[in-house]
Amino acid sequence: VQRLEALRSEQRIQESETKRSIAENGGEQLERLAEAISTKTKETERRREKAKNYNVLARSVGLLKMGSAADFLSQRQNLSGMKKAEQDREAELQNELTEHSVTLRQGKQTHDSLSAEIKSLKARRSNIPAEQIAMRTALCHALSLSEDAMPFAGELLQVRDEERDWEGAAERMLHTFGLSLLVPDSHYAEVSEWVEKTHLRGRLVYFRVRTGARAEMSSLHRDSLARKLAIRPDSAFYGWLEREISHRYDVACCATQEQFRRESHAITRAGQIKSRGERHEKDDRHRLDDRSRYVLGWSNSAKIAALEARAGQMEERLGEVASLISNIQVEQSTLKERLDSLSKLDVYDNFMELDWQSLAAEVARLTAAKQALESASDVLKTLTAQLVEVEMALKKTEAQLEGPDGCRDKRSKIDQKKTDAEATRVQIQTMLEEPGLVAH
Repeated sequence: VQRLEALRSEQRIQESETKRSIAENGGEQLERLAEAISTKTKETERRREKAKNYNVLARSVGLLKMGSAADFLSQRQNLSGMKKAEQDREAELQNELTEHSVTLRQGKQTHDSLSAEIKSLKARRSNIPAEQIAMRTALCHALSLSEDAMPFAGELLQVRDEERDWEGAAERMLHTFGLSLLVPDSHYAEVSEWVEKTHLRGRLVYFRVRTGARAEMSSLHRDSLARKLAIRPDSAFYGWLEREISHRYDVACCATQEQFRRESHAITRAGQIKSRGERHEKDDRHRLDDRSRYVLGWSNSAKIAALEARAGQMEERLGEVASLISNIQVEQSTLKERLDSLSKLDVYDNFMELDWQSLAAEVARLTAAKQALESASDVLKTLTAQLVEVEMALKKTEAQLEGPDGCRDKRSKIDQKKTDAEATRVQIQTMLEEPGLVAH
């Protein structure tokens, strides 16, 4: 241990003297250059990484690669306008998404109602809407009556086959009457009482049907709408319907405007109605040929076909709206990423933090200067080699002295063994000197 400690002291002195000699022969300058090169190299890599991240963000928003201070300044000036444009587009997309979502939701509700109506129609033969059918069902169930005993007027009336070109006009004029429930006189009291005390959640029109004589059709106008209507032959309400139709719908069906202007109570094929008292009405809120609204007739196959066609069109439209919503959501996602990139770009406000090229050029210049200085001095080369040799020898000595299983460690272990042996010797000596031990 003493030998190695003395050797280490000598090597440390030699290391110190060699470093001083290196410094006296230009070593300090080399050290300063090496330190500057190391520092600037680290800074170059840091700036290069930042510039790389900047260019990745810039490319994601459609900007060209930044290569100079002028590029950086130009892009900084454009960022504010780009961000504003993206935010405006984001608000626009959100409005469109809200509108399309409302349209889709309402469309689905309408489609569901349409599907329910088609299902209801397929379970029967009449053209009466499911809502009215449900109301009658509730009434009849509550009063234990047969639904067949209380038909809707529309279930017992239809336009004659030879008069089909007047079907749209007839449907428009008789729409409300067709949805009217016909209540036999025998059930009138209980139906009236049930309707009075029940919240119908809808509109119900019903007629009290009394028996009476049949009307004389010969008194009707020759072009009367009543003549173009057929009453279901087997209906118990035939006579009552014949009177009501003759009374309510003795309306001249006019093929020309001249006749229409001449008649006091008339209707055209286009659905314009002229009432007594010179009142005129034409309600085009719904198409005249829209069979989905037809209520007359005891066969609903045409209405089912019309509703199924409309359902198909709605499904196609709902698919288009869903596609629009999907496209908007994709664009919103892209827009969010662009806005995020623009916000991150906004953090880069100093070109110096990105200018690694100039710093790399400085590192190259310093490296060349260091190499030139090293090449110019043979003494410095020799001293540097000696310093490396001394440092290696010092490192080896340190390992022999202080390392695991080194001399200090071995000496410590031997000292412990010596201490343990001395304690054992004293203990045995004490035992030998105890009285009676020898005699024993």
